[in-house]
Amino acid sequence: MVLHVCLAGTAITRDWPFIRRLKARCCVSLVRQLTHLPHTRILDSADAIVVDCCGASDTWLDVLCEIRARVPGAPVILIDGGMTQEEIACGLGSGAIDYFAEPYAADLLLQRVEVLAQQSHNARTSGGSSTPRTRSNS
Repeated sequence: MVLHVCLAGTAITRDWPFIRRLKARCCVSLVRQLTHLPHTRILDSADAIVVDCCGASDTWLDVLCEIRARVPGAPVILIDGGMTQEEIACGLGSGAIDYFAEPYAADLLLQRVEVLAQQSHNARTSGGSSTPRTRSNS
C-alpha cells in the first residue's frame, strides 16, 4: 500500500527537507500554483492534501471549497502564518481537517499528514466514508 499526499502552494512545495522526509514514507505530488490544484488529476488519488495559504489570501478559500466538492473524503490541512482566528475558523468550517501556523513543526506536520493519509486511504479502500476528526493546532 502506497499513500499519496499532495502538497500545494509556494512555500510548502519548496521545503525540500520536509518533502524528502515525506517521500520516504509515501508518494508526494507537488502543485506550486494553488489555483491550479482543483483542476489537476492528482486530487483523484490523493489520500491527504496540504494547502499552503501563504500569499494566497484572496484565493485559498475558493480553492478549499473546490477541493471539498471534488474529493470530499480527502483530508485537507491548511498552513499559513498570517491567518486571523476568523479565517482559520472559516477554513475549518469549510472542510479543512487541521491548521498549522508557520513556522510549523515539521515533525508534527509529518506525523499528522501520515496519520490522516492512512485513515483516508483505509476508508477509501474499504468502501467506508469516514472523515477524520478535526483538530486545531495553532
